Amino acid sequence: MTTHYLSLSKLQLESVTFGVLELQKHHSSDNIIGWFNNLLNTWGIEKRQIFLVVTDNVANIKNAVYNFFNDTNDIANIINKIKLLVTFFKQSVSATDELNKTFKLKLKLLLTELKLVTDSQQIDR
Repeated sequence: MTTHYLSLSKLQLESVTFGVLELQKHHSSDNIIGWFNNLLNTWGIEKRQIFLVVTDNVANIKNAVYNFFNDTNDIANIINKIKLLVTFFKQSVSATDELNKTFKLKLKLLLTELKLVTDSQQIDR
């Protein structure tokens, strides 16, 4: 398994191979998920930190990746709802005006509540 990332200090793409393993068991998607999970746990990598997975076109590996990230369907549903909201506001001038008024009011309230303090001052609210 190889990871690719952007090095912030060098501002360049880096690659590191952090797992090469001969699978002793049957190469089922469940066994591949187990290996993948163990490797991530060993390196302290959380599933939410993974942005993209590229595989070859072998069915068991594709199924393993799909099943491993299956709970991201919830995220897809949320994104869909957000798209519907954006579409609604783009198609309704009056709704967009009302939304802008609400945001401006909330922003004004927020800005009036903020105070600058030094670390020696106590925050009073």
